[in-house]
Amino acid sequence: MGTVYAEVADLEATWHPLSDADAAVATTLLNYASILIRKAFPDIDARMTGDEDLQDLVQFVCIEMVKRAMRNPDGYTYQTVGPFAFQRDTKGIASGTLGLLDSEVELLSPTMTDDSNFGIGTIRTKSGYHHYQHRRWGHHAPWR
Repeated sequence: MGTVYAEVADLEATWHPLSDADAAVATTLLNYASILIRKAFPDIDARMTGDEDLQDLVQFVCIEMVKRAMRNPDGYTYQTVGPFAFQRDTKGIASGTLGLLDSEVELLSPTMTDDSNFGIGTIRTKSGYHHYQHRRWGHHAPWR
């Protein structure tokens, strides 16, 4: 077992005090969340060495993953009492499962601060769609 990035006390400090039963669940989920972070970022432990900001971010992400799972364990997005209708979110923020959001992946991804460490970077571009306005129908489009 690897390092657990957050403890139950850290979770309680940012959320609320937990019962003994909830603390036991939280301990397990914090361990699983740490494993998922390490699987997504195999180099995270090495990058965290000496980088307190990254250590805090990893702890934050770990706690947020567990809070999402514990806040809504059944993944309900809405529920009505009669006649017992409900809907579940299976992929999103309310899914009740442990997982990294895209914003959390971006937070933990390495940045391009030292070109010697990276061979290839990411180039962000705008959409390839270009709106061409015709003056009137019947004129030939420029691509014909």
